[in-house]
Amino acid sequence: MKYEDDNFIFTGNGWGNGVGLCQWGAYTFAKEGKQAEDIIKYYYPGTEVKKLWQ
Repeated sequence: MKYEDDNFIFTGNGWGNGVGLCQWGAYTFAKEGKQAEDIIKYYYPGTEVKKLWQ
């Protein structure tokens, strides 16, 4: 993970992240035009996405 231009950037490899998010499913949602917040909320119902600082 790194912080760059006011964004956190996550990179990785392997067989998944182990926290319940299907990487291929998220990729497909993104290709269909879904926004990152919508994808996160789909996999983690009840999640609130907000800025930590401005």
